[in-house]
Amino acid sequence: MSATFYGLYAVILKKRIPDDEEDSFKVSHFLGMVGLFNSVLLIPFFFVLNYTGVEVFEWPNRQALIALTFNAILGTVISDYCWAKSVVLLGPLLPTLGIAMTIPVSMIVGSFYEHKSFTVMYFLGTFLILGSFIGLVTKDYKSS
Repeated sequence: MSATFYGLYAVILKKRIPDDEEDSFKVSHFLGMVGLFNSVLLIPFFFVLNYTGVEVFEWPNRQALIALTFNAILGTVISDYCWAKSVVLLGPLLPTLGIAMTIPVSMIVGSFYEHKSFTVMYFLGTFLILGSFIGLVTKDYKSS
């Protein structure tokens, strides 16, 4: 379901922005509206889940709150802004495949720093992701 909604989100974002308005599209306004929309629709669930005990809310300690704040700024705000801008300018496929590049990168980092070993299927998947990304970028570069 998550992948389906992500795909719909990316395609609809690109389709709703006319090509002649790509440069003037205000990504910050768009993401602000997404945040407002999610806040209005999802905040009631927060109270329901807390009240029923399904998901009890507890304030994080100071150190965790600082880490969460930095993660929110660097890992969410900036990356979502760049992603949305790239979807508007490049279409949904290339940015989504670019995000999938985190899989082989995390695998490489895991093998060097944590001395993890991976099966042949992992390497095959990594090769397919890298090959797809390189092929798509090459095709896109040649067509422009």
